[in-house]
Amino acid sequence: MDIEQRNRDQYTKDLSILSANFSSSQTTCTVFDVNVYKDPHKAASDIFDSRLRIIVGARANDDPSTGLFTIPFLRPTFELIMEGFRFPKTILRAIYKGEAMFSGILENREENNAGWNGSVMRMVFDIHGNEGLAIATSWNLKAGITYALILGCNDKDLNSIVNFITYSTRSVSNPLLLLTMFAGLQLKRFKDLHRTAYGKVQLDIYRAQLDRQDGPEVIAVRRTARTRPTDYDDATREVLRHFQDTGTLGQAMLQFRAEVVKVGQAVKSITKTQRPAPHSTHLKSSGKQITGQLVHILGRLDIYIERNRLTINEASLVMSAFWNLIAQRDNKTNQKIAMQSKNIAEQSRNVTDESKQIAQQSLKIANQTQNLAKTSILIAKQTKRDSSAVKAISLLTMVFLPATYSAFYWYGPSGFGGQIIG
Repeated sequence: MDIEQRNRDQYTKDLSILSANFSSSQTTCTVFDVNVYKDPHKAASDIFDSRLRIIVGARANDDPSTGLFTIPFLRPTFELIMEGFRFPKTILRAIYKGEAMFSGILENREENNAGWNGSVMRMVFDIHGNEGLAIATSWNLKAGITYALILGCNDKDLNSIVNFITYSTRSVSNPLLLLTMFAGLQLKRFKDLHRTAYGKVQLDIYRAQLDRQDGPEVIAVRRTARTRPTDYDDATREVLRHFQDTGTLGQAMLQFRAEVVKVGQAVKSITKTQRPAPHSTHLKSSGKQITGQLVHILGRLDIYIERNRLTINEASLVMSAFWNLIAQRDNKTNQKIAMQSKNIAEQSRNVTDESKQIAQQSLKIANQTQNLAKTSILIAKQTKRDSSAVKAISLLTMVFLPATYSAFYWYGPSGFGGQIIG
């Protein structure tokens, strides 16, 4: 049995093995099989032009604390996929290291995997780093088999994958078409992330009193602002966070663009160096299709990069506006404090003047009291002198009155002494 036939037999066995593993406990994985037959009227399993099998693993947990994303199946199942699908070992580094990268085309040099090549692409484009995507692909062009494992998908991504498989007539003709689809998924997420970042910055612009638009979100913020004054300190922290988020998003877009350019270079490589006769026509036509799609993706991405750059500039201006508003608020507060200090100083001056007047009045009262005390002393002395004079008069009266009476009685006119007594 030749190697290509063993590859085809292994492909037939893979689905039953994977279904047994997923049906027991893995409900977040989906397996897609796409077959392109040489004769569309004959669906015999051994008459096919190419086959594609994709395992799509949704993120096992939306909690950011779980890291970038968690592999949604057990380690034995993952090892089975790695071995059966002949994936490059770099997928482990791509998943756990968590950095954006495209491995390029990797040749499988193992003896049992001759003719197999693969690639790994990893993107971190979520602002908070908890919704990354990774894809591992392996293919054998002679056998017409392509395997793919996509991890980190959400519901929107899964719908996009289903639409791609359903409506793309060339989805299995070139394995790098999957990378184009993968790049399209990330472009959509970039679009959503930019729309979210732009909306937040527009609300910040209104809070900074710079708005010229009246969208529903702005109207809602305006209603809130009527009943509650803007907390500029909190708003400044929020604007700074939005500024950092948009900057991180811009860096992720630029890094993503560089990886997409590498995919384009890989497409040229596979169409030139890996083109066996049965698939040369498909590879050539699909290579043109991939190149056209990549050009479209890069064009759209350049638009979002430019828009995001403008959003970053707006966020920077809003930060400056908030700092000016805070400075104005602080200036008004300082003016109020200065006015209050001036009023307090004037009141203190008035109190000082009143205290001085009271002190002067107290001094006058003290002087008057001192004068009254002196007058009282003089009156007391005068009263003492008058009392001494009265005593002297009383003494003289007591001494001279009997003698005077005797003199008048004996030597006065006849009967005068009796008149005095009588």
